Amino acid sequence: IKADADGTLEAVRDAILSIGSESKLNLCIDPVGLSIGSITTTDVRMAIDSGAPIFVFGNNAGNGDNAAMSLAESEDVTIRSHKVIYHLLDDAKDVFAGFFPPVPTESIHGSAYVQAVFDVNNKKNAERIAGLKVSSGALYKKHVEVESGSGGEFKKLRCYYRVLRNGKIVSDGEKLECGSLRKVKDDVDKVKRGEDCGLGLDGFKDFEDGDVIECYSVEMKKVSV
Repeated sequence: IKADADGTLEAVRDAILSIGSESKLNLCIDPVGLSIGSITTTDVRMAIDSGAPIFVFGNNAGNGDNAAMSLAESEDVTIRSHKVIYHLLDDAKDVFAGFFPPVPTESIHGSAYVQAVFDVNNKKNAERIAGLKVSSGALYKKHVEVESGSGGEFKKLRCYYRVLRNGKIVSDGEKLECGSLRKVKDDVDKVKRGEDCGLGLDGFKDFEDGDVIECYSVEMKKVSV
């Protein structure tokens, strides 16, 4: 931890340590170095040896000499520098979260209820189709695009389905995949709220009138510190 004055250094240290004590995770924060002034090669080597990030706070503490910064870049040492303490603490939480394995995070994109069940014979095999009315969100055939980060970029996530009856999951296991999604006779990739459609699920045929169908995705995300 680097700062531009002794008093500031102690306050920043205490604030960063409080992240660990207030976290619900098994997070123990033990600074390997505390000093004032610019980043030095000694600071960087200490970070390399311990696998630690460098947190810098203050108006004049963010810079380092060329040798130190070049070494940090070549060794992928994480350096986070801020003049506002709350920004530094938010950044520190993000860095600490990276030391934990990501956790699966589920997002429900849409739900529908079964209005009818019928069998369809095609060239390949017989398929049981649930006639649905989409009650919220949207159903997706294979993928949904979600925003990735704050840069306005998007990524595709695989969509899965589950079947609920009287509030309980009745589908065999999780992560059922869509076998077919149709509006009238047209294959579609998406059906929106208020629309009717026919849905077939790979590995599940036991639909009943009134069943609720949920479309969801699972994304691996950083833990919340």
